[in-house]
Amino acid sequence: GCYRPPYPPSHMTAPSPLNDLLASRGAAFSPYGPPERPIEVAMGLDPVQMEYAAIRKGVALLDLPQRGVIEVRGGDRFEFLGRMVTQNMESFEPGTARRSFWLNRKGRIEADMRLVALHDRLVVDVDAHAAASSVEQLGSFIFTEDVELVDRSGEVHRMALHGPGAPGTLAALCDGDDAERVRTLDVDRALEVTLAGAACVVERSDLCGSVGLELFVPVDQAEAIARLILPPEPEDGAEDAPKGVRAIGWHAFNAARIEAGQPMFMVDFGPDSLPAETSLLDSRVSFTKGCYLGQEVVARMNALGHPKRVLVGVRIGADGDATEARTGDVLRAGAEGDATEVGGITSSVISPLLGGAAVGFAMVKWGSHEPGTKLWLHPMGAKPVACEVQDSLAFVSPDGSRT
Repeated sequence: GCYRPPYPPSHMTAPSPLNDLLASRGAAFSPYGPPERPIEVAMGLDPVQMEYAAIRKGVALLDLPQRGVIEVRGGDRFEFLGRMVTQNMESFEPGTARRSFWLNRKGRIEADMRLVALHDRLVVDVDAHAAASSVEQLGSFIFTEDVELVDRSGEVHRMALHGPGAPGTLAALCDGDDAERVRTLDVDRALEVTLAGAACVVERSDLCGSVGLELFVPVDQAEAIARLILPPEPEDGAEDAPKGVRAIGWHAFNAARIEAGQPMFMVDFGPDSLPAETSLLDSRVSFTKGCYLGQEVVARMNALGHPKRVLVGVRIGADGDATEARTGDVLRAGAEGDATEVGGITSSVISPLLGGAAVGFAMVKWGSHEPGTKLWLHPMGAKPVACEVQDSLAFVSPDGSRT
């Protein structure tokens, strides 16, 4: 599922530079985003079990054409963004990364951002459909500050390596000190390296419960870099290509990120959501920083009340019961035959790591969010299925093991 905010049709997104490469390897594609501005995203190339295994045991290369890139330069960039976003921008040293929300005046989420601090600029990862509008709206608050905001989505492409072998695979493509720095990169750290002769940014973000290396690469070098990472097709016959790397699509990544408790903007929450509804306050919002846009709403809710609804993790049916829910399936509370609607599924998957259990995220009314709460899933055209709210969004621990 995908929220469909009314972004202007003029803000178009170019096809991924990896589409031809992935299509030649059997990728199937589906559109992401509003129908008037779809972005083709690879859903899968091989059986999903094989792609998922690469995330958990090997190395998986994931194309990310649905991600946009904003660049922020100028001597006042930290101070300016500190007044705009929910994250604390103080002591934000080069080579570090933080997550943050950018809100409107009513405290609703305009963008879910990953902020990467480099020596001369900030690189910001956002949903591709939110990049241009974020630059336009944030730019309207610049007066005399030394700040420049540029949408680089058409020049910088996003891809990622997931899996325990990711650091070694990428390090093998780097020279000298870069190789060791990549191999030992910690979570929430970033660095600039050279790949295929191109200046790139590597940032570690473990979204799948295994090592994740997010790459920012020049669009015109993206295919060359991907070919360096992937083993050649059998007919290429090269003997020195990296082994054990598999190109994957959305389906395998989606399974792993749900297991790891990583909800996504435009999928599990959207522009109609308040930060408190996302269950992501700890990683996105600072309650000790100065004023920022939408802060009054966030602070008032934190001090005086609670949201009307909140995102939770749910187990669907019994372990081994392959009752996968669909986005929008209704959840009800109460007796099976006399239940009141309290929310709906936003994402779900049959979890390989949990022995075939169906798990997912759901946005539910406050009062039905407590761990252990019994709910009923009402799949369209099927019998109700019992569900239970979990104590966190994550179904696996940070090292990828079961919780």
